[in-house]
Amino acid sequence: MTSGALPPAAPPTSRLAIGGLLVSLAAVAVIVAVDLVLVAHGRLTDVAFSVIPILLITDLSGVGGVLVIRRPGNAIGGLLLFAGVLTAIAWAGGFYSELAELPGFEWIPLVVPVAWLTGWIFTPTIGLIAVIVPMLYPSGHLPGPRWRILAAIALVAISISALATATTPGPIGTSDIMNPVVPPQPLADLIQTLGAISQALALPVILIVIANLVARFGRSRGVEREQMKWFLSVAAMAAVAVVISIVTSGPVSDLFWILAMISVGLLPLAIGIAILRYRLYEIDRLVSRTISYAIITGVLVVVFGALDLVLEALMENLTQADALAVAGSTLIVFMLFQPLRRRVQAAVDRRFDRQRYEGDRIAQEFADRLRDELDPDRLRLELDRVLARTVAPARTGLWLRGERGGRS
Repeated sequence: MTSGALPPAAPPTSRLAIGGLLVSLAAVAVIVAVDLVLVAHGRLTDVAFSVIPILLITDLSGVGGVLVIRRPGNAIGGLLLFAGVLTAIAWAGGFYSELAELPGFEWIPLVVPVAWLTGWIFTPTIGLIAVIVPMLYPSGHLPGPRWRILAAIALVAISISALATATTPGPIGTSDIMNPVVPPQPLADLIQTLGAISQALALPVILIVIANLVARFGRSRGVEREQMKWFLSVAAMAAVAVVISIVTSGPVSDLFWILAMISVGLLPLAIGIAILRYRLYEIDRLVSRTISYAIITGVLVVVFGALDLVLEALMENLTQADALAVAGSTLIVFMLFQPLRRRVQAAVDRRFDRQRYEGDRIAQEFADRLRDELDPDRLRLELDRVLARTVAPARTGLWLRGERGGRS
């Protein structure tokens, strides 16, 4: 570079990613600052729930920014980054508006416009994550020309839903702030009617997109199949958690709603792994471990509860029977953990991680035979057979140390 020459400018994609990440980081800083104030006022529950928006913001913006830089030709990166910025503005604005409700903070400015903005800006994020991203996944392109019509309908419906939410008369969300942007009555009624139609279209469109994903997964092979596994596995966990949270009530419903939001927050990570193909083929192992530990946890919880009841009944005449029953149940459950884990993991691996399970079994059998095998030719043939059945390499080679350190 000659003296006085300016350094090359960053590409537009990098500037876009950096700008989106800065907005998201600023939003996280606002949320953390409000959390500190809430802690001082004893609002610990609100602080605990702020972990979920921070997870959503960092995952959406972080993965989106990385994909924008590493895969600029894939539209999913830009969509995730855009969704992350909208999420950041929505949650940071919500926490800012909540701050104005605390004693001594009535003076903070722009509460009404910030509350109005945060009241509707998260709506497009839901549409992007639930419809547009799955429609384009994993290549960043529509599955076919006919999908342009459905994509156009989805985008129009998302825009109308956001407009309807932004112009709904009455209080904004759960606050006491009245919506300052309400059009005249005939226009307001028309917008709300169109918004209701758009919301009615949401479920059929989502079901069509999900059906297409499942159909494409059935037809996919190789890398694309592993990419589909990453997305569908995490999305399925989120869907199951949402359904359970809806059909239950009380603490169980709250717990599964939190698990659903965490799963949604992990969905961008699954998309990033799939598109960047980093540890792409680890999904079967991850799914098997998740299922096995869920089964183990459920079984141990049931066993612990049953043992606790039985031991309390047997020791009802003793002092501190409750404490002794809990201690005995805990000890028995602790002893059962490892045997149960081995049995459940083996059973789940046979179903969900079959390739790795078969590979481990074949390798162990070969190791057992290797102790008694002395013929190098037979050893070479056996090794080629084992490698072909486990890792399927393009070529193999065998190096044996000779009697004088040479190669054979």
